[in-house]
Amino acid sequence: MKIIQLMIAVVFIITLMLISSLAEASTKIVYDTIALEAGGESLQGQVAVCRTIRNRMRERGLTAEEVVTQRKQYSCWNTYKPGSWQDEHVTPTQFDTAIEAWALSGIESSDPVNMYCRTDCNPWWEDKVSYLYTIGNHKFFYEKRS
Repeated sequence: MKIIQLMIAVVFIITLMLISSLAEASTKIVYDTIALEAGGESLQGQVAVCRTIRNRMRERGLTAEEVVTQRKQYSCWNTYKPGSWQDEHVTPTQFDTAIEAWALSGIESSDPVNMYCRTDCNPWWEDKVSYLYTIGNHKFFYEKRS
């Protein structure tokens, strides 16, 4: 009985977080960004990408949409502007997983991650930031901002 009550409570909390996250994001561009940047990664990898967005929101005082559309920040938008083209590249499953990752990333975390890159890249800034961990095909970092 207690296990069922606990399961119901967890589902309820995740549902509330999802609803809250949908309102917070206010647009599908955030979910598209997650799917385009990390759609081939595990849920854990997608949550880490989401945390880069959330941490940048907090650090920079921006909305999620403002963070993901900043110039040269999330590579899926480097060449193309947000619009209908991404609908051809994001599957419904990837989109749904991105929504789940966004909701899960909203759970209180002390993870300071605010930068990442593919494991096959060595960006110019890599030596100037603190390496945190690797998940799948992405390396995650922390850049202390003043």
